[in-house]
Amino acid sequence: MTQDYGIVPTEEHYACMVDLLGRAGKIDEAFSFIQNMPIKPGASVWGALLSACRIHRRVELAEKVVKKLLPLEANKASVYVLLSNIYADSGRWKLVNKLRKKFGDKGLHKCAGFTTIEIGKKLHIFGIEDALNYTNTEVEQMWSSLREGMRELGYVPDISFDLNDVGR
Repeated sequence: MTQDYGIVPTEEHYACMVDLLGRAGKIDEAFSFIQNMPIKPGASVWGALLSACRIHRRVELAEKVVKKLLPLEANKASVYVLLSNIYADSGRWKLVNKLRKKFGDKGLHKCAGFTTIEIGKKLHIFGIEDALNYTNTEVEQMWSSLREGMRELGYVPDISFDLNDVGR
C-alpha cells in the first residue's frame, strides 16, 4: 500500500483488515495479523477481533482480546456488553451475571440502539421502543419491500443472536 500508492496504513486500515478476516471466519489469521502489525494495535483493532469472536463463537480468544482491550477502553460499556453477549451465546450464564454485576458496579450503562432509514430524502430515526410502536406506513412499506427483496435474493437471517437470554 505504501510502496504502490504512497499511503501509510493507519490503525483504521489495520482494523478494517482484522474485520474482513474475522467476517470471513479467519479468526486465527486475524489474531496473527494483529500480533505482526508494525504499529501497536489500538481499541478499534481489538474491537474488530472481539466482534469476530462473537460471530464465530470463539469464547476463549474473546477473553484474551478483552484483556488487551480493557486497558484501552476500561470505561466503555460496549466491551462488557459484547463479552456478556459472547458468554450468553455459549450458555455461560454465571459469567454473564458476574460480568453484568461488574458492569453495574462501574456505573456503566448500555446505550439504547437506534435505526435510521431514508425515504424520499427524508430521514426517519427511531429507537427500539419506537420501533415496537412505529406506525408510519411509508416506513413500514419500505421495510417490507427491503425484506422481500432480500428474501428473493436468498437471504436467510441468522437469528441466533436475537433475544439470547429471554427466559433464562
